[in-house]
Amino acid sequence: MATLMIPSIISILVACLSFFLNALYTNRKYRKKKDEYLLNNFYNPICSLLTENSRLYSCFGPKTFSEYNMDRRMESGELWESIKTKALIPNLSFIRKILIQHQYFYLNTSAKSAYSDLHLHCLAFALYNDKPNAIYHKFKFNPEWVDIIEQDRKMYIERISK
Repeated sequence: MATLMIPSIISILVACLSFFLNALYTNRKYRKKKDEYLLNNFYNPICSLLTENSRLYSCFGPKTFSEYNMDRRMESGELWESIKTKALIPNLSFIRKILIQHQYFYLNTSAKSAYSDLHLHCLAFALYNDKPNAIYHKFKFNPEWVDIIEQDRKMYIERISK
């Protein structure tokens, strides 16, 4: 009787181990898909748009305007206004759209205040551009946001590559 129970116990243990390993594999596979989704639909687009806006601001923003030549200053200002309207504000609107679509995700992260602040900045910049006011200084761009997002992005890249 005892000899018949040993194979049954071994069969049950093998089945349990098989079930456990399958569940572990499925969980890792699901997590990898989720990570790839967030990387491709959240982190990569936001980083790309922030990088583009940063470069545009560095190359054409108010700090590049000539202090001495008023004609050049006016030309630079007109060019900057055009770039803001045609590139910066649409990029910020797209970032806002991504943040709104993924609120369920970033509101559960340790950096939720950075993402929320970025969201407010995107909205405030467009509103300020239409109607300048003194309130905007509370919502100015913070370069630390890029560092936080890049750090999170790198973590997802590393998790996917494992």
